[in-house]
Amino acid sequence: MSPSEGPLQLREQDYLPLADCAFQHWGEREGEPFSHLRPLTPDAAERAWRRTSAMAARQWAEAAEGQDVLDLRTLDDWSPDSVRDWLLSQLADREQPILVCYQPRVAVHLPWGVACEHWLQFFWTSGCAFPLSEEWVMVHDGDRFAVGRRE
Repeated sequence: MSPSEGPLQLREQDYLPLADCAFQHWGEREGEPFSHLRPLTPDAAERAWRRTSAMAARQWAEAAEGQDVLDLRTLDDWSPDSVRDWLLSQLADREQPILVCYQPRVAVHLPWGVACEHWLQFFWTSGCAFPLSEEWVMVHDGDRFAVGRRE
């Protein structure tokens, strides 16, 4: 992201009804945590993907310097609760809306706390998450979470 570009802007027409979300059959689900999901249209998801890809590439290339990293491959005693707690420690505001990008045309909008509480449903596959403010980006590659913050 260039500094003059500003954060990603989304409009109401950039969202799909949950029933139209084919990814992981989430549109067929009801209740928690799915009631919090707002899938993006393919075009809006692609705009988000371009932003997150640039942010994530910078974070991954900068190795672990300045990043908070949780690598499950190096831990013998991790649990779903310990991962949730680590994720929540990265950002105190559980209500902050984030985007989670999975593929160039697949992204969802949801509160950070919901993503953390249900991380096994939202971060079971590689992806990136970031708030619309683009203050940080989290890259998840399957076994490793890395959170980088914009300085």
